[in-house]
Amino acid sequence: MSLTDERPVVKPRWYARLPVVRQLRQSVGLQRGMLVAGLVITGFFILVAILAPFIAPYGFSQLRDAHGNFGAQDPPSAAHWLGTTVGGYDVLARVIWGRRRRCS
Repeated sequence: MSLTDERPVVKPRWYARLPVVRQLRQSVGLQRGMLVAGLVITGFFILVAILAPFIAPYGFSQLRDAHGNFGAQDPPSAAHWLGTTVGGYDVLARVIWGRRRRCS
């Protein structure tokens, strides 16, 4: 063999150097399944946080709608899928908006 028969060194693409891609290629079986599930769940939460203004039924600190106050500690209903809090806030809206709020 001569030196000219060697293959040229190909630099891996930018995404192949990411730690997540490297771990995905090295993992097998249950480990790979758990990694993919974790990535999907994380992606879902990021998507919900980005789309919060469009999917939240009410604002984060909204206490009333067009019909009046929400009411305190209402059980889940068609208007409030997860019910309301002691303070009268919609729980679903606060869960969706909660990802976007900053800690003080």
